[in-house]
Amino acid sequence: MKYTGKKFRFVFITFFSFVIAFPVISQGTESAAQKDTSDFFLLPILEVVFSQNVKWRPDYPSYFPPDGFVTHEKIELIELSNGDESFIVKYDKAGRLLEFPFFYNDSYAQINASYTETGALSRMTVTLKNYSSGESNQSDEKIVNITFPNNFLPFSQISPGGEFPPISIRYEDTVYHVFIFESPVFLTETWFDSEGNILFFCKASVNVDNGKWRIRAMELQDINGAQFVDFYFDSYGNITEIKIQDGVFISLYNENLPNYLRYNDLKYELFWDTQNVLQIIKASEFIDEIYTEYRYEYDFDDYGNWIKRRETAYIISSNLLVPDPSYSRGIWVRRIIYFE
Repeated sequence: MKYTGKKFRFVFITFFSFVIAFPVISQGTESAAQKDTSDFFLLPILEVVFSQNVKWRPDYPSYFPPDGFVTHEKIELIELSNGDESFIVKYDKAGRLLEFPFFYNDSYAQINASYTETGALSRMTVTLKNYSSGESNQSDEKIVNITFPNNFLPFSQISPGGEFPPISIRYEDTVYHVFIFESPVFLTETWFDSEGNILFFCKASVNVDNGKWRIRAMELQDINGAQFVDFYFDSYGNITEIKIQDGVFISLYNENLPNYLRYNDLKYELFWDTQNVLQIIKASEFIDEIYTEYRYEYDFDDYGNWIKRRETAYIISSNLLVPDPSYSRGIWVRRIIYFE
């Protein structure tokens, strides 16, 4: 491929860049859909909570290690850091998620969850953080506190089905009420302000298997209209395709490890060794024929899990593949705590 001489970094756009946001209620006015924090719905977050698994998705930021939360042993905590950001995944001994990140467009949320003895979700704290190309500003963080009703465990034996009592969401001095409705094949999420006005609505079609559920399609509505998202899976439960308004994410896997990824004109090919350690990523952009190759070196712990990953970037120059440090996306370090 011909190298054009301009620097190029591949950054994916996550599909949760919706217009839904917490409204600001001004004194003397009705609710207004002004953006005051990152956009998010509860249902996609709840899907991760109750699946008890933080799996890589094709709409993750491109610089994020696809095996960042994969280990050979049952772990209590992984802290993944690139020097600018730290992403934490934490489990309790029952395998429930206590902490994990959730990515949006130009932001992400760090989720902290607590449960009752029955495994029902009790409380959740969502810390919304803005970032651009992996760099964050702590002053942009926003804290959302969520309280769930008793026995909030959709598609379980303790779930009453139908409409759950309201979920209370507090952001700064404003309280919102969210109603979740459960049917055998879908969930809905409806937001109300403190005066009982409907703000936003989300409907998620789901597949349910032994109490575990996966979202396969979403419809989101606000004052600007509706948006639709569709998901497709392989036999291992990996997301192979996400259809959104601006394009399609496509990913192919070798069992649970991605080896091909495409979003519109961006393409990635990932190469793993026989121990499932990522060795090379070949990134290309079709229109300008730009090509970048990333190669990796690792340090490992006593369990065979990598704890440090160094990246070297190569570009095409004079028909040769040569290293260029300015293209490197840095070093990732993992702190892993194992259950005894």
